Amino acid sequence: MKDQVNIPPKKCSRVGAALTLKCPNCCNAPLFINQNPYNFKTMGKMPDECPNCGQDFVIEPGFYFGAAMISYVIQVFMIGICAAVVYLVGGREPLQYIISISLVILVTAPYVMVVSRGLWLSIFVKKEGEPD
Repeated sequence: MKDQVNIPPKKCSRVGAALTLKCPNCCNAPLFINQNPYNFKTMGKMPDECPNCGQDFVIEPGFYFGAAMISYVIQVFMIGICAAVVYLVGGREPLQYIISISLVILVTAPYVMVVSRGLWLSIFVKKEGEPD
C-alpha cells in the first residue's frame, strides 16, 4: 500500500474487469505491468498489489495455477467453435482442422492466459462495496 492513488471504484463486472485486464476490486488500475499480452518479455508479470486500492494480487504461492483450468476451458470452447466453422465452410480434410485450430490457439493463447488470470483472481476478490 505504498503508492496508492485511490481513484474511486468504477462500476464494472468481474468479467468486465478481467476482459479489460483491470483490478477486479476497483476496476481502475491495470492488472499487469504491461497491458499488452503479446509483449512476450513482460507477459504475465503482475504487481504485488493494486496501485489504486491496495488489493493483494499475490494471494498465496501457486495461486494462479487455478487459472490454467479456466484457460483450458476457454481454449476447448474456442477449438469447438473453430471446428464448427471449418465444418460449416466445407472443410472435410483433417489438415484443414489442424491448421485452423493451431492458428486460432497460437494467436489467442497470450490473451487467454492473462484473461484467465484475471477471471481466477476475480473469483476470490471481494469488490469494494459488496456485502460480506
